[in-house]
Amino acid sequence: MEEKLFEGKNSEVIAIYIAIKHTVNKLDAVKFETKKTSIHVVARVAFLGIHPKTKWLDLNIVTVESITSPRVSKTERVSANRFHNTIRLTEESQVDSELINWIKKSYAQLR
Repeated sequence: MEEKLFEGKNSEVIAIYIAIKHTVNKLDAVKFETKKTSIHVVARVAFLGIHPKTKWLDLNIVTVESITSPRVSKTERVSANRFHNTIRLTEESQVDSELINWIKKSYAQLR
C-alpha cells in the first residue's frame, strides 16, 4: 500500500523517502503505518508524519518543544507538550545531519 502513495511522484520525492526510511530503520521498535495520504512513523506514539506530494515531501516532526529553524515551514502547537513542525524537502541532500538529529530527538522524547 505504501507504494501507492508514491505513484506519479517525482523520483526525488522517492529518494527523500528512502533516505528518511533508512535513517528511521536504525531506531528500535519503529513501525511505518500507511494512511490514506501519508505514512506515520510510530515508536510508542507517532513521532513523524511523511506526506509525499508530487514535487516535494512534507515531513512532520512531532516534538515537545517547537523547532526554531528557517527550514521549518510551519509549527503548530497541538497540545500542552506537543508541537508539529513541518519541513518541506525537495531534494535528498536535505536529509542531512541536522534533520536526522531532529528525527532522533523526536524519537527519544516520545518513546
